Amino acid sequence: MAELTIIGRLTTQRFMHNGRLVESREFRLLKRRSNGELRDIIMDPCVDIYQINFSAFEDGLYEIITTNHGYCLESGLVDDYELTLQEVE
Repeated sequence: MAELTIIGRLTTQRFMHNGRLVESREFRLLKRRSNGELRDIIMDPCVDIYQINFSAFEDGLYEIITTNHGYCLESGLVDDYELTLQEVE
């Protein structure tokens, strides 16, 4: 089974709407460079997609990766992790 690879473009939009200044961050999946979809991460009830702090990253290409792995003592399988972005060349 291939490892899940999620690569996308992070962009910032700033605009005025109804007298308000609005800033929006968007992570858009690059389907040709990924072997999965965003829903593959979001559908996992143990994963909080909101833990990724998009404002800490510049606009560009990134891969969603897991860090801080925790392992089950009985099975040895990963049972806890955090999501972050890693810049892609």
